[in-house]
Amino acid sequence: MAKQFYRFLSHIQEGGLRRDIARISCTHRKNVDNWIKCQLPRLPRLASEIPRFPTPHNWMWLPISTKGKSFTNWIKVPFRVKYHDAVRYVLSQISSVETKQMRDWTRSFGKISKSNALGYVLGVICSDGYFQRKSVVERVALNLSKTYDWSKNFGDGFCYCLGRIGINAHQIADSISLYEWDDSIRESYTMNWISESSPILNWIKRSCLGFQLKGSKSNIDAEWIIDAPKDFRICFIQGVSDGDGTVTSMLAEISTTSEGEFYSRVLDSLGFSTKFSDSRVLIHRVEDIPKAAHLPLFKFASGRQKKLNHLSRMTQVSSEAGYMSESEKELIQSLIKQDYGRSEIRFKIWEELRISRSEVAIWRFKKSLDDSQNPEQND
Repeated sequence: MAKQFYRFLSHIQEGGLRRDIARISCTHRKNVDNWIKCQLPRLPRLASEIPRFPTPHNWMWLPISTKGKSFTNWIKVPFRVKYHDAVRYVLSQISSVETKQMRDWTRSFGKISKSNALGYVLGVICSDGYFQRKSVVERVALNLSKTYDWSKNFGDGFCYCLGRIGINAHQIADSISLYEWDDSIRESYTMNWISESSPILNWIKRSCLGFQLKGSKSNIDAEWIIDAPKDFRICFIQGVSDGDGTVTSMLAEISTTSEGEFYSRVLDSLGFSTKFSDSRVLIHRVEDIPKAAHLPLFKFASGRQKKLNHLSRMTQVSSEAGYMSESEKELIQSLIKQDYGRSEIRFKIWEELRISRSEVAIWRFKKSLDDSQNPEQND
């Protein structure tokens, strides 16, 4: 539409019938009528609304609000973020969302600075969040499994952080999808959150994260995050971990197919010694587990943080758990009957008995139990 409009501008000065101008401009007569009435196409209209005041070199004007078909509330932003001070300046021009819901979230989650809120938002977008383009303006969405009782906390926390940087977001209707597993069709129940469309998200996508314009996301190109203040880096990795992190009976890890090196560098800058292996960033050293729990590694994925806290305390007690009591044996047998894995059993033993039993010991007990129940297989 913009190309036809600029053809129209070049021919309207020559005069002539509107139908002829429409034909030469390769557009409809109705469009010519609207343009003569100053009802411009979106992109030319946007260009006409840009403030005429100059910006610093490699900076631009960005609208942060829409009113009808017009963009309003213009702020100065860098084309590409290269240092955190630029982010701090941009955020100083943005007002947080002020609603009853935001006040409720502030009471629930505590006050978070705009800078740290942005760090968390960037981390979630790099993990479970994704962009959705509506016309020329982006919005961001998050879908989480209803399997976890902390998904609601995670989704609301993400919306709260978006609100702190001036973007309205809320929960929408749950959804059900079907998938195939072991030759059977199963249902997956999902909780969903979505933001309003906001030019701020366009800036976040391209300028803050270095994603390509097309598609939902691409490889991170954001070296400035590595050099950002410590609190910002912590919030970024918390957003990543809430989405793609997990805790096993031995370590904490972040799943990623393409950003392992970048996440490792962020964690290393926070004092961890990580390893990237098989699409996972591993926090594997025993001495790093309490540090990860204290950080904390997870922000709104409260169930994962609770598990990490347990693992931290387990690593700090003696590895010699002693002989198994009858109550411990009964607990393990009960969990085995419920199809719990060795890792889950280890956490359950800690939660209920405060005993740090190794997976190897659990495996040996299970094997002896199997052998006693099937003696003929040992002949």
